[in-house]
Amino acid sequence: MSLNQTIVNDFCDRWIDTWNNGNIDDFLELLVEDTELVSTLALRLIPESNGCLKGKQILRIYWAMVKDKIPDFKFKLIRTEFFEDKIIIHYQTISERVKAIAIFTVRDDLKVSKTEVSYV
Repeated sequence: MSLNQTIVNDFCDRWIDTWNNGNIDDFLELLVEDTELVSTLALRLIPESNGCLKGKQILRIYWAMVKDKIPDFKFKLIRTEFFEDKIIIHYQTISERVKAIAIFTVRDDLKVSKTEVSYV
């Protein structure tokens, strides 16, 4: 599948809505089984991870920890971009005080194989 702005906008809306609805299992459905997350927040919460978590099982534990430790960790879309198999989303989080950028590597079925997140 070739990405276009409509597909990207739909993906990003679904990603934000699914996270904000609070069901981690629904959120995990957006990902492939052996998905990878690279995040400075993962590094802070799980230092031994070196900021890299792999697989839905560990991500379920990590995101439950995030929701427990940061209850106002909701997303608000700023803008989206795309290039080849990458979807880039700029968003606000933590009561809209923190800006973040997530770069998703997606397969043709739009399942995420890798997510890289930076907080600015």
